[in-house]
Amino acid sequence: AATNAEPYLENLTDALNDKDWGVRRAAVESLVALGEHATPAAADVAQRLLHHDPDVRRAAAECLGRMGVHSGKYAGHVEGAVETEEDDDVRRACEKAAAQLAQLTMPSTP
Repeated sequence: AATNAEPYLENLTDALNDKDWGVRRAAVESLVALGEHATPAAADVAQRLLHHDPDVRRAAAECLGRMGVHSGKYAGHVEGAVETEEDDDVRRACEKAAAQLAQLTMPSTP
């Protein structure tokens, strides 16, 4: 599956920049559904946390949060964005994503 997904990862991350909310939503859903096969795209998704358009930043934060462990080392970028984001909606999306990612690192209790 990874071989089949790889050629399309760039298209999916580029779709996060689209002006159409539906296209951005489809890109997020697709990257999340790809699971471990989307891990190579995490760097490109994290890069969009710095985009000039707040809708793109919000989509990137949501995507990384929902990618979970498959966001890899880029999960920390979401937490950093919480501290620096000026747009309230994007900051809330970053906070939600950071909480989702933090749950993955919490030790489970018996």
